Amino acid sequence: MIAVTKPLSSVSEATKVTLVGMWLDITLAVGKIVGGLLGNSFALVTDGIHSLTDAISDIFVIVIARIGQSEPDDEHPWGHGKFETVGTIAIGMLFFTTAGILIFDSIQKLTDVASTSTPAISTVVIALISILSKEWIYRYTMNVANKLNSSLLRANAWHSRSDAFSSVAVL
Repeated sequence: MIAVTKPLSSVSEATKVTLVGMWLDITLAVGKIVGGLLGNSFALVTDGIHSLTDAISDIFVIVIARIGQSEPDDEHPWGHGKFETVGTIAIGMLFFTTAGILIFDSIQKLTDVASTSTPAISTVVIALISILSKEWIYRYTMNVANKLNSSLLRANAWHSRSDAFSSVAVL
């Protein structure tokens, strides 16, 4: 039985970049929720909750990456690489769902003239920090994805970039 598996170091590198993204998501979530509550910005609170769901999706990426790179066994003599493909599809579905929700929310905000409360300047600062942070994690994750040739990490990188755009909506 001949099987092609990725070396353990690539598993560690994929896990590392995803853990960095997860901790960034958790940090941003706390900052957005607290900042949104204190700064009178429901949009920032909502974006903070979205960041928490991103941390959960990062856990999913770590689990799928580990399964996908595990050694072949009797049931999977060619390895578990297809798990990464399934994970990529799931992240893609999450990406498109997020895009749909953003479009729907944006249309609602554009048509609702009654909700014109002025958020504090701190909410704008938090949103800008979020945008820059998510762009940084996009570039870092994409770099590792290209190095490891991982479609799962590429999908997760693009998910991070879409999150940067969702924070633009907060502004």
